[in-house]
Amino acid sequence: MEINEILKIISYIAVGIGLFICTITDIRSKKIYLGVVIPVSIICIVLNIITGQLNLFEVISLIITGGLFIAISVISGGQLGLGDVCVYIMTGVGIGSINNIYLIFISFMIAALGAAYLMLVKKKGRKYQMPLAPYVMAGYIIYFVL
Repeated sequence: MEINEILKIISYIAVGIGLFICTITDIRSKKIYLGVVIPVSIICIVLNIITGQLNLFEVISLIITGGLFIAISVISGGQLGLGDVCVYIMTGVGIGSINNIYLIFISFMIAALGAAYLMLVKKKGRKYQMPLAPYVMAGYIIYFVL
């Protein structure tokens, strides 16, 4: 196994650990802590620089994706929280922008199913603030299993 492949795996593991911690804090306190997201993102950036994965396309893609999610957060009045935006930035830095698009799609689909369950079975209203990190974690696991 090449060193670049090993470093890529380390990046994926770092994101997985970060997502696991974010999932726990999001469920318990509905908060995403920058003290988790920023160090994981920095580790992934350094690993991507070493492996040559961080190129102009990746940087532009991450900026555009992050900007779009920040705009969605502002427009939605915080329905998509800035902590959730930071989680998706962390995953984008860790697994790459193309893989992150797949992850976003998978996690949103799982979250939609979760929201339907909460509304229909648990009788939660539209004002209920559903933690998103568990669905991102589930999407992350499903993405790598498939």
